[in-house]
Amino acid sequence: MVELSQIEKYFHRGLPGEVKALDGVSLRIPAREFAVIIGFNGSGKTTLLNMIAGTLFPDSGKVLIRGHEVSRRKDYQRSKWISRVFQDPMAGTAPDLTIMDNFRLASLRTRSKSLRTGVESRFRIKVRDQLAILGMGLENHPETLVGKLSGGQRQALTLLMAVMDEASILLLDEPTAALDPRSSELIIRLAGDLIGKLGLTAVMVTHDLRHAAAYGTRLIMMEQGKISKDLDSGQKADCNLASLVQWFT
Repeated sequence: MVELSQIEKYFHRGLPGEVKALDGVSLRIPAREFAVIIGFNGSGKTTLLNMIAGTLFPDSGKVLIRGHEVSRRKDYQRSKWISRVFQDPMAGTAPDLTIMDNFRLASLRTRSKSLRTGVESRFRIKVRDQLAILGMGLENHPETLVGKLSGGQRQALTLLMAVMDEASILLLDEPTAALDPRSSELIIRLAGDLIGKLGLTAVMVTHDLRHAAAYGTRLIMMEQGKISKDLDSGQKADCNLASLVQWFT
């Protein structure tokens, strides 16, 4: 469970260009909920995600994860709970390492490090099984350098690596924005399937209103640093693309 309480965040505070990015935001996301966040540019969506991730700290207010206050804990101190997929497909993988070595690095994120971690035969079998889910044939080429893969393939790997360990909270920061339409649909379907199958708590920021309408169990809209709409699963089920477009007019 993720809980934000009266979060305020300023950028350039006290200067002529001061911006209040979050204005007293309170939000509770129960375990296994898939919350989708939409809004205009500059509405506070990514800042809110960064508050959960620990890449930004609030000026005031509290952040709790599974009952632990983490308001001043950095992102690496929250990694035992949280994994994240970024907009840039290049951000989540190491291009000069093989597919298998990338998965090995991911496996070290939430557990004690050992020279044997990620080299056992059962680990390699697990990775191949995960790769087979993609239907890209990558399970047959685990020693391929990731830098030789397409953006869609790299984003798919990032998503698989994000959910393969003990982290129970998945943050998706516009995960399809930099992809072609075909890769975009593959990634969003894969994300939806994995979140449901693994029972993850998930928060996705997106500008794609089609995805906002089709995925998730909760829909949140932000405007000027505040939550302006918050629809539960029942209310969200009554939304469609046309109604969401009206929110922006």
